[in-house]
Amino acid sequence: MSTTQLLHPKPAVTKRRHLRKRYNGTKPSSHQDVLKAYPMKCLHMIAGSFYIPKKNELKPLGEDAHFVCEEKRTIGLADGVGGWSKKGVDAGEYARELMRNCFFAVEDQPKGAIDPFHVLNNAYLDTEAQGSSTACIITLTGDVLHAENLGDSGFVVIRAGHITYRSPVQQSRFNYPFQLGNTTYHCSRSAMKIAVEVEDGDIVIAATDGLFDNVHLDEIEELVNMPREDGDARPSSLDDSSLCLSEIAG
Repeated sequence: MSTTQLLHPKPAVTKRRHLRKRYNGTKPSSHQDVLKAYPMKCLHMIAGSFYIPKKNELKPLGEDAHFVCEEKRTIGLADGVGGWSKKGVDAGEYARELMRNCFFAVEDQPKGAIDPFHVLNNAYLDTEAQGSSTACIITLTGDVLHAENLGDSGFVVIRAGHITYRSPVQQSRFNYPFQLGNTTYHCSRSAMKIAVEVEDGDIVIAATDGLFDNVHLDEIEELVNMPREDGDARPSSLDDSSLCLSEIAG
């Protein structure tokens, strides 16, 4: 599964909303400090996604899951750990419940002040399904991408056709990524906190290891740089780009 975001400028709009908060106390000071450190520039996130699950009659929905909340400029994805199938557990159920809970957590926070740690932590505490998964939550605040990434899912930032950033991978050992679950050693605080400055026109591709383990970075760049039929240098649509990447990875 892959998700592609194109960033464009958007006029600032000030709104006041009274929203229910599902957490107590204040946000971590580290996140507040990061928000203060960067000048606010309004960029708009346009998102597209596509997912091709592996053919398995017992798990027709596959093991990956994601959510997109364009209004709050936030996306997330999770990859259920396939090893659970040996115990008769569909880890995709954990991944899907985790992403649903992440979406609910995003809805409870004000636009422009989404804290990906609280999103992931609240969702992790609320998820009851068996299994485990990796997780990556990305939000756009001003001109900075803030992310909480746990495991071997992640994202790349493409600027002017070239990858300028790739999120690090967290693994306990080869093919054993950090993972969230009700019976795992890791928790939401194990996630890596990331802040990356972005610019107008940047493309962000977020995906599970199903993409990054099967498609080289130069192939991703090549696809993003493919011209459209009308001569425009960009892909025809974000959904089309996501579909192409999914098909290549599959």
